[in-house]
Amino acid sequence: MNFSPRSLEGPSLAVPIRNLVREFSQKAGFEITFVEQQVPGTIPPGIMTTMFRLLQESLCNIVKHASAKHVAVTLGSTEQGEVELIVADDGIGFDTARVCEGQKGMGIVGMRERARLVGGTVKIISRPGEGTTVIFSIPSPR
Repeated sequence: MNFSPRSLEGPSLAVPIRNLVREFSQKAGFEITFVEQQVPGTIPPGIMTTMFRLLQESLCNIVKHASAKHVAVTLGSTEQGEVELIVADDGIGFDTARVCEGQKGMGIVGMRERARLVGGTVKIISRPGEGTTVIFSIPSPR
């Protein structure tokens, strides 16, 4: 699936994420819910593009590997003022230590590198049979 961040020109990240979630849900065949919590200020275009692409990669990974029936996407901020995007699925999960170390984790490595380039982090919580949660945190512009 190829989705472009065509609506990233505005100050809100929620609009393009909502559009991506709607389009992806229709094409992928599983339900995706989107919750927008309070997001601090205007987000620079580079950070918006990074968050959008990280969400795309996560959703593609879910389609390829998770066998999920439902995905929840949450956009908000942390107590430290970081912009945070959480993608949680009810799929088959995986052993993060094994996948992240090997060649199979190249998508994860790419996501971490992309986040790092804008000062952010990627945290992955997963266990076989328990689904997966991916948390992207990027410092909020001051």
